[in-house]
Amino acid sequence: MSLSRYEILKMFRNTMKHGIHYPSKNRVEILSSVHEFYYQSKSVTDPQELSERLRMAKMILANFQMYHAKMIEMRTGTKIEKPYDQSDINTPGKDFVYF
Repeated sequence: MSLSRYEILKMFRNTMKHGIHYPSKNRVEILSSVHEFYYQSKSVTDPQELSERLRMAKMILANFQMYHAKMIEMRTGTKIEKPYDQSDINTPGKDFVYF
């Protein structure tokens, strides 16, 4: 699956936007690591590694979206059924990604 530069930048912006709401005292370091991850991914040319990095980026974004939705849920008291669009991205098996 090949994404355009615009779609990658949009995913990066969404990740940073939702990462602001991540409940951790190390939030700044985590967002800095995400920024570095995207920056280092620019120079990757191997298609296998690129697809793995893309999948990791989607998992990070989904995780941040989930926590952002949970923060809204706690603040408003209304239940959010599906905080993000994707199904389970990191299924157990040979392609399982450990971070």
